[in-house]
Amino acid sequence: DWTNQGGNIWRTKYKPVNLIGSELLPNPDFSSDLSGWDKYDDPSTGASTVFSRTTAAGEYFTPPGGARLVCINRGSNQWNSDIQVFTAVGSIKALSWYRLTFMAKATRPFAMPENKIALPQYGPPFTPYAPTVAPPIAITSQWTSFEVYFHASATASDGRITFFFGNMMPNGDTLYIDALSFKECDVSPEPLSVDVGNVILNSEASCGIKVWERNDLN
Repeated sequence: DWTNQGGNIWRTKYKPVNLIGSELLPNPDFSSDLSGWDKYDDPSTGASTVFSRTTAAGEYFTPPGGARLVCINRGSNQWNSDIQVFTAVGSIKALSWYRLTFMAKATRPFAMPENKIALPQYGPPFTPYAPTVAPPIAITSQWTSFEVYFHASATASDGRITFFFGNMMPNGDTLYIDALSFKECDVSPEPLSVDVGNVILNSEASCGIKVWERNDLN
């Protein structure tokens, strides 16, 4: 099976996996206010947000509450790093796979380009602990479930999950996020275990070329 990544680019869908071990996020359902969570606004681009916990009806997916991010000024950085929301994760192991899931909606829909959810070191120098391969995500006005897989490249106990929203959310928009989970997978979710070159589609009506990274298409 294939999933459309936009721009006439398709990738193989991940296969089902079993999750093992304990929850690796310290406060995935915001039951402890915003403990374990933080946000960053880049003052050099004028980025400004308000990040808070909400218990208002319709603003969280599961009790007792969720998180709310109000965008006052979206910033202007082309890398979308001027607004970041992040949380610490527990220990990860090199070469293991991990799955992040969450629910989200917004008062004004917006699109998150690919690779805007990352697993880096918590503090400087922010070393990447997994390749960033998050798919494009469309945040709508309805609660929607999302999942992102990470293949850890290091063993570490100081990682974090970072969401990049800078120069992306409309000014005045409110994002709601809840019901997160970050757990280890028992096997790789990748459906292909061998290299594949050309791909024949639609009973030989067309063909495509496989690459490992989107940048390789350039």
